[in-house]
Amino acid sequence: MTTSFRDFSDELSFLVNRSFLSGEWNERYWLNIPGPFYGAETDTCLGGPYTAPANVLLTVSRQEFVYRQPRDAEEFLKVLWAAKGDPCHGFGADGNLRWSVRLIRDWWKERSAAFSWIARAKNDYPRDYRDHEIPGLDTVLKSLGEFEVFMSEPSGARAYLRCYAYFLEHHKVPPEGAKLPDIDR
Repeated sequence: MTTSFRDFSDELSFLVNRSFLSGEWNERYWLNIPGPFYGAETDTCLGGPYTAPANVLLTVSRQEFVYRQPRDAEEFLKVLWAAKGDPCHGFGADGNLRWSVRLIRDWWKERSAAFSWIARAKNDYPRDYRDHEIPGLDTVLKSLGEFEVFMSEPSGARAYLRCYAYFLEHHKVPPEGAKLPDIDR
């Protein structure tokens, strides 16, 4: 199975104790895709989606969350910049120590709620941005569309989560042909 899963453990071990990555696991937003990064009690300044549009979105109340984990070094750095730009230091990077295969399965079982959220956000974002004269609606709507596709395609979130579950169990990126954990049970 070809996937864009990448292990950033070496980079993360250097970063975990950085003050700008002090988000609390128990405060993470439920839409954060399982992985090392997550948004918890972030600011409402809207910086994340503009800094890391392929990875970070925000709720209508403007809390930032990671909808797709970084797939390469460029996205990794952009997520770090989004986290560093958050004055509340609400991003965390210790997800690899927190997630388990069981928690991934639990998250995946609730994906219909993510689709409902996406549908509501498509309607709410334009009104909210227009009413509050917030720039950047096109960027956020594009990321929202990418989130929907990522959650829908077999090679998207499901494939990523199976690789991530393997990574958590074996502490390495799955080699080609590896038997990946079932996340649908």
